Amino acid sequence: MKKIFEFLIMLIIFYGVYSAFQKVALLFTSLPSDLWVVIASLIASALILSLYAILVRSSIIEKYSAKIKKLEKEVKEKDQEVHDAFKIKHDVEDEAEKTIVDTNE
Repeated sequence: MKKIFEFLIMLIIFYGVYSAFQKVALLFTSLPSDLWVVIASLIASALILSLYAILVRSSIIEKYSAKIKKLEKEVKEKDQEVHDAFKIKHDVEDEAEKTIVDTNE
């Protein structure tokens, strides 16, 4: 379904560019060659679609890099919490051992 939609969008863009180039070609020559109009339209359509793909890709990269940075920050915070919890656990164990040693003497 996605490929069909992409194909239809590509046809719509090509037809729009072809129509515009056909009208512009009439300004330069009285009898424009359809072959050159089609070739120029294909090239222009490809450039438009490439530009659109680049813009979409850059926005997606920006979005996901921000999300990755946020997740890395959360992981660091959780790691610090775990480290602090183990430090407290270790301190409690040391105090318990001291208490046991003091009561045995």
